[in-house]
Amino acid sequence: MKKLILLIIVEYMFLNKVTGQPILIAANTNPIINENFDRRVAGQQTSPGSAGANQTWNFSALVPGGLILDSTEIPSSTTYGFDFPTSNVCFYRGNSAWLYYQTSSDSLLYLGYESGGGKLSYTDPEKYLSYPFTYNSTFVDNFIGMDASSSPASSIAGTDTVTADAYGTLQLPDGILTNVLRIKMVENIAKTTNGTTVHNINKQYNWYLPGIHQPVLTLYYSNFFSMYNTSYLIKSTVGVNEAREFINGVNVYPNPAKEQTTLEISSTDLPENFKLSLTNILGEKVREILVNSSKTSINLEGLYSGIYFYQVIGATKILNAGKIFVE
Repeated sequence: MKKLILLIIVEYMFLNKVTGQPILIAANTNPIINENFDRRVAGQQTSPGSAGANQTWNFSALVPGGLILDSTEIPSSTTYGFDFPTSNVCFYRGNSAWLYYQTSSDSLLYLGYESGGGKLSYTDPEKYLSYPFTYNSTFVDNFIGMDASSSPASSIAGTDTVTADAYGTLQLPDGILTNVLRIKMVENIAKTTNGTTVHNINKQYNWYLPGIHQPVLTLYYSNFFSMYNTSYLIKSTVGVNEAREFINGVNVYPNPAKEQTTLEISSTDLPENFKLSLTNILGEKVREILVNSSKTSINLEGLYSGIYFYQVIGATKILNAGKIFVE
């Protein structure tokens, strides 16, 4: 294994010297334990821009919306880690969901997620990246899994086509990043529920900066749900406990939900007065609820279907955060 890693690093150094292009390898891209990533959701649909070499993408006018608080953890220490025994890194999304990955020197595999509202797991995982990966690199990967995020559960199967279709300079609301590699992922998926199969095509564009172990910008489009999602990295800090002092034992269920969901807090370490704030992808506040008991009902009537972001807020800091999916 040590020889394999050394060969990959040598190949990376050689290619980078020859081409001058950004090159992704496991050491500069795969998620690692005990990092924090704060992402800002942008409130408008936007074009991914052009493919090709030496591009300049200007996303400086993105409208800041809700905040996504990610941290990476040891899977065995998480709530649902026992369901993903081959995972070696977990993205913890503010008590909203746990996303499980398997990393190695040659690939990044997505194994699925679990939350209070459902579960997605793969018997044949989705390969998100193959290393080394640089401009014009491409691969095709098949996947098979089970989606239990709603009832009844559905079987899923499909094919991912992943291509590094561009590199260049990325302008974000927080600044300019150079030598960024764009990865285009086209997911052709068939979802079968009670004998009925629905086909869908999802497209995702991720911009990677070598050395940052998460995309610095993501654009996602789903034909099936007629939805989009845009988010960008606003800062990265190491040390989960130093960066945030979240209260534990927070759960939102059901999630996804239709007319109503419930915020349940089992932690005994609660402030006397705090509230829940709910915003849409435009960053507009659609609900603000005082929380004065261990269970609080959240009325979702009148809200459009889509993703909403909640924050449990104390007197001086955010105590917890996550996403609510409204059907």
